Amino acid sequence: MDFVAVQTDDWIEKLKCASCGNYLSYFPIHTTFSNKNICGRCRTPPENTIRNEIYELVSQQMRFPCRYMSEGCFTKLSPEGTPHHENQCTFKDLKCPTHDFTSCKAKVSYWDFITHCQLKHGDLFLKNGQFEIYLTWSQNSYHLLEHNNQLFIVRKKFRVEDSLFQISVTPSERGDHTMWPYKVRLTCGSTELAVKGNTKVGVKEIFLNSLISQKGKASKITGRVFLMRKASGPEAVKDERNVFPEGAFPSTSSRVGEGQMSSRSPESGNLGKMAMEKSKYRPPFYVRNQK
Repeated sequence: MDFVAVQTDDWIEKLKCASCGNYLSYFPIHTTFSNKNICGRCRTPPENTIRNEIYELVSQQMRFPCRYMSEGCFTKLSPEGTPHHENQCTFKDLKCPTHDFTSCKAKVSYWDFITHCQLKHGDLFLKNGQFEIYLTWSQNSYHLLEHNNQLFIVRKKFRVEDSLFQISVTPSERGDHTMWPYKVRLTCGSTELAVKGNTKVGVKEIFLNSLISQKGKASKITGRVFLMRKASGPEAVKDERNVFPEGAFPSTSSRVGEGQMSSRSPESGNLGKMAMEKSKYRPPFYVRNQK
């Protein structure tokens, strides 16, 4: 039977979640012993429920309105396409991405999302991805970074007692939540450290002991985070070369984890290589990922 042909608006309106009131278009669907249906948006179904596999099988051929129809979206969706569409729907209101670390409780449209942040939280943006780490006290801060019309949240933390620097880059609610590669470059005098990461890794931890000790009484380290244009296959290599031109991040013979350190020659302006021999001591820097 062609359920798409026979379904009516009145019929569809009866197929709603007993918990959140949205359409039963988001799997899995659970049914309570009192015959109430709970959609997959409600992440924790109540106890004493069973999965309604018969409904899921039958409704796969149906087309449901978007949950944001009242905001202006008239897309008809199959259950298979509902989760992705709802996550990316440009008609839904979004929480301000700073709500976890500021007092802002605003909800703004998809189209006004970045503008709101620029007007209300302009001081949080990293200009060209640049930042500073002060070495005489511990710090913990949040920032915003715009890239390719996407907004990312950058958290950085420095622990002065053991020179541990932590950084994470995550997409905001308006951002694309697939993996975005990035690089972090830290500079202390003529010495640079470059570290690769991506938005799926979590927290990147970098011990800066040697980078600091080489410069004696240095009071701060400058840093910059670069987000790469997302690509796949052969284009990914091409894009990385475009975003990080030759010489921007030195290729060295010493590597620990995913870090790179180099020394810049003042006379020639070239990047010299630093070799690191194995020893029982902690290497000049140490990088690890924290989930």
